Amino acid sequence: MNWINMLYQGGWVMFPLGICSVIALAIILERLFALRITRNVPENLVQLLSHPNMLKELETIRSIAHRNNSLLGTLVLEIINLRNEPKEVLVEHINTLGRTQLSYLERGLTVLQIIAVISPLLGLLGTVLGMVDIFNVITIGGIGNAQMLAQGISKALITTVVGLIVAIPSLVAYHLYWRRVEEIGIKIQELIMPFLMKVKSIEK
Repeated sequence: MNWINMLYQGGWVMFPLGICSVIALAIILERLFALRITRNVPENLVQLLSHPNMLKELETIRSIAHRNNSLLGTLVLEIINLRNEPKEVLVEHINTLGRTQLSYLERGLTVLQIIAVISPLLGLLGTVLGMVDIFNVITIGGIGNAQMLAQGISKALITTVVGLIVAIPSLVAYHLYWRRVEEIGIKIQELIMPFLMKVKSIEK
């Protein structure tokens, strides 16, 4: 039995499973690019923020942060542009902006989690419906043809197999990407708060 026949024999449940698989693949590939550490926390900007004479290079830092268009760069630009604001106001603003930026990194992960949950259920639904059809056939014609019965059971189990094929990588990707978002958030916090305090120290 080839894949096309398997998909056809799985019945209408294969249609939502196919949609789930396409959406999951798109999210996995898009987040793979979007959640790169180097994209959100550029190394050249990290080095500047760690430089002993960093406060004398604010314009250089502003230029690089603007050019990088990264999550870290966005927060750095806000700190530099609003450095004359009271410290408490600036800290609150940066915390709020940081949470907003991190929510962009989480985009699609909830959908991925939902797909990981519902795909096995859709597969199970297809199997149950297939088994109902088999029992209807048995009721009408008996169980004299073991080969036909085996083929019917195999057909019924196809949707469960496909559901698991969709769900397993979706679940793995969800947990890996969620962990990556946490890592990015921690790394940015470790860089941003010391930078903010240093910038406020030269105020007056």
